[in-house]
Amino acid sequence: MDALARRTLNVRARSAKWWLNEHYGQDWTPLPEFNVDNPRDEFHPYGMTIGHLFEWSRLLLELESTFEQPPLRLREAASGLYETAVKYGWAIDGADGFLYTVAWDGRPVIRDRPHWVTAEAISAAATWANLTGEARYANQLQSWTTYAQSHFVDKEHGSWHHLLDHDNRPSYTMWSGKPDIYHALQAVLLPDLPIAESTVRAVINLQTERNESR
Repeated sequence: MDALARRTLNVRARSAKWWLNEHYGQDWTPLPEFNVDNPRDEFHPYGMTIGHLFEWSRLLLELESTFEQPPLRLREAASGLYETAVKYGWAIDGADGFLYTVAWDGRPVIRDRPHWVTAEAISAAATWANLTGEARYANQLQSWTTYAQSHFVDKEHGSWHHLLDHDNRPSYTMWSGKPDIYHALQAVLLPDLPIAESTVRAVINLQTERNESR
């Protein structure tokens, strides 16, 4: 993972001011215009995907935790990706919520709000808050968690709505049914877990700490 972080994030994303391409050719040439004529492709949408910036930010902090003396580039990249996601993702079309994708000039492309993007934002904010103790991350965590509870959590049928439209109403234009539990589960667990190389390892570490304190 460290090699991937060096190539894709520390080199390419850094040089692009922390804008991260989604699509690449076989020789790792960025393809920023991929699917520009089909921006709502189910698995390969055009533009920058906000949720992946948050996800990579969290993953880099988790990777950082595996080093005795982590390289500074990991924290710098994690911060750059996080701040870019916040700036271009949250409520940039006038309504609360994180957009799915934006164009390379920052304009909204897909204004729908997938549940997993908000879940990744919560997970990243929780990781930053636990790592730094800074109030702004804690405030963002609280704000985005409240948003998820108000709009994504299905209080009638359980689980989360998979997708909201730009007015924060449940939408089924992308997928039908309820989403996988993976993203939502991490958003629930990570605020209370120590930072580790994976969520599973964090759960194990927390249980070990509790057992040793008895």
